[in-house]
Amino acid sequence: MADHLQLEVLTPERRVLAEAVNSVTVPGRGGEMQILPGHAALISELQAGVLSYTENGSSAQLHVSGGFVEVNDDRVAVLAEVAERPGEIDAARARLAKSAR
Repeated sequence: MADHLQLEVLTPERRVLAEAVNSVTVPGRGGEMQILPGHAALISELQAGVLSYTENGSSAQLHVSGGFVEVNDDRVAVLAEVAERPGEIDAARARLAKSAR
């Protein structure tokens, strides 16, 4: 069994992330879902929230607008309309999106 996953986060505009990571936690429709190496294949819908991942003991986060996650053969592909690192978030747009819910 591999000790890492290949994580790729894509939006219509760009590839936000493509890295080898130790684990990924995504905001699934039914709650948070942690993905580790050797995870069963799946496709799931995501809700807006925080995607977090660990790499060699360090953790990082992205905010995703929802979308889909696919896990297959230690590869995790996240397709989201918007995916941003904390420093990239447009506060005004985030407030509008939150009030629209």
